[in-house]
Amino acid sequence: MLVRTIHHQAATGGTLISKCLAAQPDVCLISEINPLGGGTVRFAPMNLVSQFVKQYSDLADAQLRADFFTSQVDLLLRTCEASDRSLIIRDHSHPDYMRARPRHGSALLSHLGDYDVKSVVTIRDPVDSYLSCVRRSWLKAIDSDFARYCDRILKFINDFEGHSVFRYEDFCVDPTRVMRDMCSSLELDFGEDFLEKFSSIELTGDSGRTSPTISLPPRRELADGLIEAAAQSPNYQILCDRFGYDSICA
Repeated sequence: MLVRTIHHQAATGGTLISKCLAAQPDVCLISEINPLGGGTVRFAPMNLVSQFVKQYSDLADAQLRADFFTSQVDLLLRTCEASDRSLIIRDHSHPDYMRARPRHGSALLSHLGDYDVKSVVTIRDPVDSYLSCVRRSWLKAIDSDFARYCDRILKFINDFEGHSVFRYEDFCVDPTRVMRDMCSSLELDFGEDFLEKFSSIELTGDSGRTSPTISLPPRRELADGLIEAAAQSPNYQILCDRFGYDSICA
């Protein structure tokens, strides 16, 4: 059975792009999934697993979590295939890479090893995503250090070597072209009307833009010392060179 996945870091436009994928014909998209994520106790009548993991962590060992996860994937895949629909899982990869000690690769992909998987990766200029993350206090685990952030972004990208990578900036400039290419990479039918549909789709992680139109947002004001930090980060320059971003050090 084929599982499709999309991967990105926080504040890189992932929710917007995922909404546009969810608006494609016969797609079911499940948002921000990480098999190693922590449990929560809150009112969610259908969520057995998360509450169990939170309240009985002594029983929720790695094997139990893996069994929980694959049983859910199996159920959703069978349901989608019976209706001729395609399942896309949006990875919640931030805790894999932006924790004090990063994990060894994507937890989601490691738990999908028994499935056929097609994946796409989306990225954003690291300066813009860094500024947005810092504003939301999402990089405390790495002390909001720009060089460490670039190290983690490069590790994330290298862990997905061989998968198609799409720039958020290109998507904002020409969403139809990029979405068509993304659907091709995922072997999905492409629907021209996604631009009329995406804004009505609800997904987790919807903390950014609220506009029903797609455009490239302006850069936030550079934080004090960021240019100096960028100049001292070899991996920042590697990211710029590799993906065609203009260095703020130029």
